[in-house]
Amino acid sequence: MLLSKHDLFSDGQAVTGSVASTKVIKRGIHKGANKDGKPGYYKLEEGPINLFAHVGEKFVGGTSVEVIIETSDDGFLTKEVVGRTGAVPVAKLKEGYGFRLGSLPAGIKSELRAFYVVVGTMTAGKITSGFCLEEQTNGMR
Repeated sequence: MLLSKHDLFSDGQAVTGSVASTKVIKRGIHKGANKDGKPGYYKLEEGPINLFAHVGEKFVGGTSVEVIIETSDDGFLTKEVVGRTGAVPVAKLKEGYGFRLGSLPAGIKSELRAFYVVVGTMTAGKITSGFCLEEQTNGMR
């Protein structure tokens, strides 16, 4: 899977309580790797664009984590959910775990972000999330 820092909502973000991603991604032209793996530009609204979220550091404490993808036109004063994983028990949230988010749906607004819903009190845990043109499927991360 080829990733670009431009396409990340979070890059090893500590998630010990419910929190929004550290970055908001705006719709439009993005610099990153194209389908051939070469540097280039692409439009965020041209699909399929795969959403991903991976655990970078094992979660400790708490009960579960859910990853929600939100879209907005007004800085997230109002928002719409366009993807969600459902609550994943903390016992599964070991380093390398990949949340299932699927592809970016049609009709997104001008901004996207991830929101992490934590149940319980976590003392450790980090997530990297964003989008990529092709999800890695060979079990390597």
